Amino acid sequence: MKVALLTDGIYPFVLGGMQKHSYYLVKYLGLNSVHADVYHSHKWGEGKQKKLEEEFYKEIDYNYIHLHFIEYPKRYNYPGHYLVERYQYSKRIFKELTKITNYDFIYIQGFSGWYTLKNKSFFKVPLSLNFHGYEMFQKAPDTLTWLKMQMFKLPVKVNLDRADIVYSFGGVISSILKNSLKIPPAKIEELPNGIERSWINNEIKADESVLKIVFIGRYERRKGIEELTSVLKALDVSDRIEYHLIGPIPDQKKIHRPDVIYYGLISKQENIKNILKSCDVLVCPSYAEGMPTVILEAMASGLAIIATDVGAVNQLVSSSNGWLIKGDVKNGLLKTINKVANINNYTLNEMKHQSIKMVENGFLWDQIIDQLVAIINTKSKNEERFVSNN
Repeated sequence: MKVALLTDGIYPFVLGGMQKHSYYLVKYLGLNSVHADVYHSHKWGEGKQKKLEEEFYKEIDYNYIHLHFIEYPKRYNYPGHYLVERYQYSKRIFKELTKITNYDFIYIQGFSGWYTLKNKSFFKVPLSLNFHGYEMFQKAPDTLTWLKMQMFKLPVKVNLDRADIVYSFGGVISSILKNSLKIPPAKIEELPNGIERSWINNEIKADESVLKIVFIGRYERRKGIEELTSVLKALDVSDRIEYHLIGPIPDQKKIHRPDVIYYGLISKQENIKNILKSCDVLVCPSYAEGMPTVILEAMASGLAIIATDVGAVNQLVSSSNGWLIKGDVKNGLLKTINKVANINNYTLNEMKHQSIKMVENGFLWDQIIDQLVAIINTKSKNEERFVSNN
């Protein structure tokens, strides 16, 4: 079996949720003896980049995984430049992709397959597409963000209509695909996001007098950090609760109080694991998400979860392991944090154990890759090979 994976970058060379998802797809396809050609936008180099390459191949089986560098177009700063660049980049991927004629299946991340889907008549194998969170079809935190989202809607719809298979994380994502985008249910394959088994924490944090709530995320409007900051300012300082925030939050946006601790950006996974294991509850107040890896990591670490009911979050969070916020984010956060502050240790510990069980029962990469391989085997069965235009 041979698969082409089209990406706009892959972790650790490019940081981001989709890039990390691509990394785990590659790693576990290789572990399952699936040959995969990965088209990506990182160029091997010297120094730091060379070290990243060495780190990459410590985990990736190069007997099965082959990387194809595609130069990313020059970046500009005019309205809509992102879409123009993505389209140009997808053309470059298509040019390289057509040089190889023995793929059984093509997996596309985001806009990286835009030109390939436009010219799908060149191929006689299934073309599958994953747009992850579909944030442009979810709630916007303000008018400016809403306006920015609008330009993405038509290109996303066009690409989805051309794909043979469309992936969904489930939950609100599936509703968007079926109801808003009118994608036929027969084209949709629900496949969750995941994490590695090494994240599973077999011993939850011991009961302490201080309850620790943690936030992890970029300083991005849709992540709800402004609402969280506003709520923390409204809450009284207490010696019974602490708030730990990981991410590049600007100094001028920080709260200067002893119960609010800022770590800045942390890139080392082990450091994040250690902080999570020392906390009790993750808060994820986003306006739009797919299936956030940070929630899965927190659950596997033995945390209860406070999160907004967006994307596929309701596939991870329920009353058994946390609190789902519906409606107004700020008011929901304030009410929920006050509720969590008064929870008893027994109930909280039950939630923590339930988080771990949920991850173990369906959100580990060695389980998810089995589902993907089954989809590939089913959908590519009896399909003809690539047909060249030469």
